[in-house]
Amino acid sequence: YDTDTAFVGMKFNVTVNVNNVVNLAGVQLYMDFDDAVINFTRWFVPSPNIFTPKTTSALPTPPDGNYQHLVGKGKILLSLSLFPTPPTQPPVTGSGAVAIVEFIVKVLPPKLGFLTSQLHINTADTYLLDDQGVEIVCTKNDDTYTLTWKAPASPKMGFTPGNKIFGPDPPTV
Repeated sequence: YDTDTAFVGMKFNVTVNVNNVVNLAGVQLYMDFDDAVINFTRWFVPSPNIFTPKTTSALPTPPDGNYQHLVGKGKILLSLSLFPTPPTQPPVTGSGAVAIVEFIVKVLPPKLGFLTSQLHINTADTYLLDDQGVEIVCTKNDDTYTLTWKAPASPKMGFTPGNKIFGPDPPTV
C-alpha cells in the first residue's frame, strides 16, 4: 500500500490458504504482527473454503480472533475444523482458503518513509491436523504488510490566469 490509496482507519483483508493438503481435518492459525502499525479487527470463514461443502466449527466464534497485545506485538489465535469430526465426515484433500483476517491501518509513514509489519505464522502454534489428530508436516509462509509514503499529486489551480500587457502610458494600473 501507499499513502495515495491508504489512510488511517482503512481496513484490508488477508486470506490464509492451504495448498495441496491431504487428509485435512483441522487447522489452527497463530499470527503475530506489529499492532502499533496495524491492528486486528475481525476474522471470518470464507465461503467457499477448504472444507466446503462439509460442516465446520470455528473457534473462537468469528468475528472474535482471541486478540491479545504482547510486548511490541499483537497476536491472534483461531481454528477451523470439521464438525462433526471424522469418521462422521471424511477429511479433505486439496487447496483452499481457511480464514480471512481483517486488519485496520493505525498510522501513516513519515514523509519519504515507510512502515512495515511481519504477518508471522511460521510457529509451532500454527498447524494442520489429519483425521487422527496428527500434525501434517507443511511449509508455513510468513508475509509482510508495507505502507510507503507517496508524494501527493501537484495541486491544481481553480482558474488559469490570463496574461495582461500594460502600456507605458499612465493611468494604467
